Amino acid sequence: MNRKIVILKLIFICVLVGLTGCFGGGVMSSETETRYYTPLANQVMDIINSNGIITIQPTNSSNIMVQAEKITYGGSDDLKNINFTISVQNNHIQIKTVTTGFSAYQRVIAYTIYVPHNVIVGEVSTHDGYINISDVKGDVVASSTNGQIIMKNVDGYVTATTSNGRIEITGTSGIKNVQTSNSQIEVEVYGLEDTTDIMTSNSRITVLLLPTLNMTLDAQTSNSQIQIQGINLNVSTMEQTHVVGKLGTGEKHLTLRTSNSVIIIGSLEVIPIE
Repeated sequence: MNRKIVILKLIFICVLVGLTGCFGGGVMSSETETRYYTPLANQVMDIINSNGIITIQPTNSSNIMVQAEKITYGGSDDLKNINFTISVQNNHIQIKTVTTGFSAYQRVIAYTIYVPHNVIVGEVSTHDGYINISDVKGDVVASSTNGQIIMKNVDGYVTATTSNGRIEITGTSGIKNVQTSNSQIEVEVYGLEDTTDIMTSNSRITVLLLPTLNMTLDAQTSNSQIQIQGINLNVSTMEQTHVVGKLGTGEKHLTLRTSNSVIIIGSLEVIPIE
């Protein structure tokens, strides 16, 4: 084989593995830093990470607690080049990863953030890491690449966007938009924007709908089928790969799209008011 081609292939492999271990070194070093911030009531907290996981949980404390595990494959001296800032502008508290200097090795911060009940969660973004948010309030906009997004019991209308990662949303006030690729989506829908899209490719979509919603559903897949279980749609189009139907007056619109996989549509249990 041509020597030049061999060298190019080696370089390509190095890129795929994050440049760790290809040019010497590559030993993992880590340290954890904890900071506290006292918020005002109803301030919005945004988290902007460059690489790594983000976990957001509630706390009974009046302070935001940020636990940041800094990880590098460039040796312990490189840890000083991985930091995060907490800044305030207008009504927003921003927690942001900041790295300095050049490194051929991957740098990561894994955040665990504890949030008081009087703080609103806003934008949450990362690369190459999952996002896990539970029991907080806010119209959360979560985005990642190559990582799953899980949101549970969020008091707000949420948006989730990723690639090559699963999305699971349960117990939120409502859904704005949900999108991934090459992975499945599981969503409970208690409320909708006027127009809401739930989309993936090459994987399954499972949507459980509140029966009292007033919405028009447009679900379509390719090379698979649509299954409707326990929900009474007023159907206008019923094909194996395409279903259009209404719940109630049909005011809002929910679009479901995937390819090469099934769409499952079911009903959420209605708990009677005592």
